[in-house]
Amino acid sequence: MVSVFDSSLKNLKHNAKHHNEPFYALTDENYHYYKKYSVEQSFIKFLKGTLIRFRRLLIATIKDYFPFTFKGSVTGILVDILIDKSVVVKAYYGKYTSAHLSFNSIEDFLHN
Repeated sequence: MVSVFDSSLKNLKHNAKHHNEPFYALTDENYHYYKKYSVEQSFIKFLKGTLIRFRRLLIATIKDYFPFTFKGSVTGILVDILIDKSVVVKAYYGKYTSAHLSFNSIEDFLHN
């Protein structure tokens, strides 16, 4: 699993140093891949995601997963891409900033 963030490597390391996440993280602070793959920026969808997932945001903040120093955009709409042997099986462009593929979709992909 790989995540791409629109932040510098220094900032990413600072905000994630004590989380020990089980995936790779890449940076795209110049938005090269964000632009190439048409990742949307939307303040309205950011607000929608914040309202819909407020409880999750609050829990993340309590667990110190919420970076209080932003060095990137908070309005980037998430994209989940499932790739198998260099072939894109599914690309899911979220409807708001906190929308992801369901765990069931990811598990089905991993086990098929």
